[in-house]
Amino acid sequence: MYVVGSVQEEVGLRGALTYSAKIKPDLAIVLDCSPARDLGKDQGELGGGVLLRYVDREMIAFPELLDFQESVCKKLKIKSQYFSSTGGTNAGAIHKAYDGVLTLTHCICARNIHSQSSIIDADDYHAAKKSLLAKLKQIDSAHIEKWKKARR
Repeated sequence: MYVVGSVQEEVGLRGALTYSAKIKPDLAIVLDCSPARDLGKDQGELGGGVLLRYVDREMIAFPELLDFQESVCKKLKIKSQYFSSTGGTNAGAIHKAYDGVLTLTHCICARNIHSQSSIIDADDYHAAKKSLLAKLKQIDSAHIEKWKKARR
């Protein structure tokens, strides 16, 4: 397992392009914050839990991975919310690397992203941590092979 902290997402996903080419992962889980849009009745509210990000400017979520993420949240009674975006994450570059990488976004909402004072809900952070650890404990080579076959 590799853990990567990347740079320059906002200017062309440069860090993600570099490390996905170098590492060539079988599966990538991208951790990020997405803009909270909870002042109206739109998707993405603070306190709503882990984001089930199904589409953005750069990527359409692989259905089997999204189902897996949703099932982990349901099984552990972790709050989650569906989310779409006109923006993107590093997942946009990673899932297109070499012959395609199974990629899952694992996000929470934040207000004032791309500023010096982003605001998150602590409960969302704890929900994201709990669901990420649960996913990491469940994912094995059999899961990855099953998802790769389903992708074809």
